[in-house]
Amino acid sequence: MQKKILFILTSILMIIGLCFNVYAAENIALRIDDPIMQADGAGKEIDEYGTAPVIVEGRTLLPVRAVVEEMGGSVDWNSEERKVTLTKDDDVIVLTIDSKDALYNEQVSELDSTPVIINNRTMLPIRFIAESFGFDVEWNEDTKTVNISKNTQKASDITTEVTTEQATEAGTEEISVPDNNSGSNAIVVYFSRAGENYGVGNVEIGNTAHIANFIIDNTGADSFEIIPEVPYPEAYDETTKIAQKEKNENARPKYKGEADLSSYSTIYLGYPIWYGTMPMIVKTFLENNDLSGKTVIPFSTHAGSGWGSSLNDLKELCPDSDIEEGFSVAGTEAANAEDKVKNWLEQR
Repeated sequence: MQKKILFILTSILMIIGLCFNVYAAENIALRIDDPIMQADGAGKEIDEYGTAPVIVEGRTLLPVRAVVEEMGGSVDWNSEERKVTLTKDDDVIVLTIDSKDALYNEQVSELDSTPVIINNRTMLPIRFIAESFGFDVEWNEDTKTVNISKNTQKASDITTEVTTEQATEAGTEEISVPDNNSGSNAIVVYFSRAGENYGVGNVEIGNTAHIANFIIDNTGADSFEIIPEVPYPEAYDETTKIAQKEKNENARPKYKGEADLSSYSTIYLGYPIWYGTMPMIVKTFLENNDLSGKTVIPFSTHAGSGWGSSLNDLKELCPDSDIEEGFSVAGTEAANAEDKVKNWLEQR
């Protein structure tokens, strides 16, 4: 009889545990200096110690454990190694206190700022973690609130279909082909969500295109824009979903035109950071063009994640190139970053 009771109690506890593990909030909101977070509209304490999001040196830092557990993930702390392991479904992120290096599914990425401990709680910018776990992040400057929302559509369910209007528009776009009439030994190769020749609908020139233009203006380099054969949607959210699907499938989207880089010794390579690395279409370009013996200088725009793992990916794709220190800037600062670009170029 006692064995039966013990079995029943154990089964009930297991079922309760599974129920708790299954739950995951789809919308999480945290406000600066407020110890109460919103999870699917319900207010709850971040923890029993009154921990609240803070802004340190211009960076919004959030308590990692509270956010990840609300996402339905788990957090493990190794005090000896000062490492935090975050797990959600099949994804694992390992962070080290005071280090910008992060392991995402055993791939090294570089964070925009280091994890720190404040009042015995690990704090860091949450965008990298949230996007790696399938969430979107938005910052509301007026209310000083970070809104984290789950992607409602799985990346594996997204197709890259485009409308007839989009396809027609894409077919009439000018294709960028480098013509080394300038005699320059340098060329700026870049992909931007909305570049000089690429962009759908009313999307204004993209962040990476801004930086590319600054480099071209200050170096006299030629340019080649990587334009996708199938344009990404005008809506930002739809583009991010497709970008996630392409990364998950390790896809190689096709681009328009061919780039003859034989006469160039220096390649400025620009791209936005999509889900922790360069867009897959940039990998297509690098695999289609042999950059052996050339100097490759990367530049990127990002939403808080820094370079991600893109520099490691670049080294793997260009093992025989001389890869120099690059330039990376937050997308929100790209349009006004000309002075920073000039300083970087002068210091090279």
